[in-house]
Amino acid sequence: SLSLGSLGSLSRADLTRLREDANEALAAARSRPPPPPPLEMRFFVDIPIANFALVLPDSRPAFQLSDWLRLDLISTPALVATLASLRYDDSRLDL
Repeated sequence: SLSLGSLGSLSRADLTRLREDANEALAAARSRPPPPPPLEMRFFVDIPIANFALVLPDSRPAFQLSDWLRLDLISTPALVATLASLRYDDSRLDL
């Protein structure tokens, strides 16, 4: 280990060798690739299908069984009510 006081007693060749070693260490440190960024995980819950492409652009949305069931439970009565109002001319069935 060198102290500042001992640098004055070094020869020109020793100082040159120290400078070269320091330059080599600096070049090795600069040529080393940067460390990878920290892993970041994000969890998304209940994303509407309309916004799915914005949140996960490389994925295709797929309906789950509960989504299909909910869609059927809503659309089937709506279709029956529409057809009934067209078929029967009753004021109670007007939408």
